[in-house]
Amino acid sequence: MFALSLIIKQDRLELHGSSLTPPLRGCVRHTTERLQNGHCRERLDLVLQGSPGESQPFIACLQSFLERMRLGQPAHLQLQSEPRLEAASSRVYAGDFTWINGSVQPRGIGLRLELERDETWFYPWRALPLSNRYGDRVVGGIRVDNRNDSFGENTVRVSAGDISGDLPAPLRLTLRNDILSEQHIRNLYLGMRREVNTLPLLAGESAQSELTFGVVPSAACNGAAYGLVQWSAAAEQCLLYWVVPSAVVEGLHGAALRPLARFALVPDEDLWLYWRVLQGGLFYQSSPQRIQAGLQLQLLPLICLPAVLPGFGSPADLRLELWGCAAAAGNHSLALDAVFLFGLDGWRSLQPLDGGSLAYGQSLVDDHAQGSAVIVWEGGMQSTYRTAGSGLWLAAQQSCLLQVLYDHGAQCAVEGAIHLAAEVQPRVRVLP
Repeated sequence: MFALSLIIKQDRLELHGSSLTPPLRGCVRHTTERLQNGHCRERLDLVLQGSPGESQPFIACLQSFLERMRLGQPAHLQLQSEPRLEAASSRVYAGDFTWINGSVQPRGIGLRLELERDETWFYPWRALPLSNRYGDRVVGGIRVDNRNDSFGENTVRVSAGDISGDLPAPLRLTLRNDILSEQHIRNLYLGMRREVNTLPLLAGESAQSELTFGVVPSAACNGAAYGLVQWSAAAEQCLLYWVVPSAVVEGLHGAALRPLARFALVPDEDLWLYWRVLQGGLFYQSSPQRIQAGLQLQLLPLICLPAVLPGFGSPADLRLELWGCAAAAGNHSLALDAVFLFGLDGWRSLQPLDGGSLAYGQSLVDDHAQGSAVIVWEGGMQSTYRTAGSGLWLAAQQSCLLQVLYDHGAQCAVEGAIHLAAEVQPRVRVLP
């Protein structure tokens, strides 16, 4: 052990190392004990050398740190094993100390400090390289588009070799609106899949239908076209379907996916949509969801795909059906640009508070580990976004795919683009 400190906010209490000041002379660290609540008990023997009057200021400082922890102030134990190694920290929840019986010696007096801490250690945040069509292993910000076709890409890849540690690590993302001066961003969606194979895009123009269906060219859509389906009954029926090939089914191997639908024309009537997955028979049917009138980008119900049993050949193709019904009789239509399938190994939904948005020149920092998302710009930091979702955690030594999509309120322009930067905080269970 090279250095050891107890830290609360900007205050630091040195327990071991070259920065010690009298009367503290050193510290002996004992074997860590694991507790039933998942935390650890850290036992430290501190050696004080000096008169009672000289020791009193240190004791008062230590007692103050322990009382601040009882009041709920976040505290950390920072440990540097060797001079050449980076220091790591662990969250401390409680602590107490007692005098060690029979420790009064010419070399000093012993004090036993016991701390209850997390079982994990974390290192400082560090930049995480990202890759897509705009660059390989880029740090500081890589372009991400609001589309996924030959004209743009809304995904980035993270290489396994760039994720150190041995435990899942939190991801902190910075989304900079600094490419298009007229762009104001409102709702953002972030998905993650711990695979690097790109998730399929369900293009509206590639769908099939047994109703009146046609492909409409449009430069304002993914793939420069969209699918338009029309019907006249109010009853539930299959509006569109896609055949998912065997290789894609095998690559997804039983995944749950979150679909985001971008409509070429904003829905203006009361519709309900749901999914059916068929592979020989009906495997899965989602709950129906009402489509909100006036929104071009909308979340659809979850899709669950069948698992693949290894050793028995390739899976069969499956049919993915989008069913719907209208609240009233008459003529109806649905103009679908594309359905983006987001992975759910990690998920974040960021919505602005009333009147809020991510304006040009601003950055939105999403720090799930701290439970906050804030806007940062020259005018200061603003807490104008609320968050939902399980967060984005990277598995150590495993590649992953990140997906981003956002709207501008009622509209969702495919011409949109931002810069995305990422940081990771590696975590380990045992320090070297």
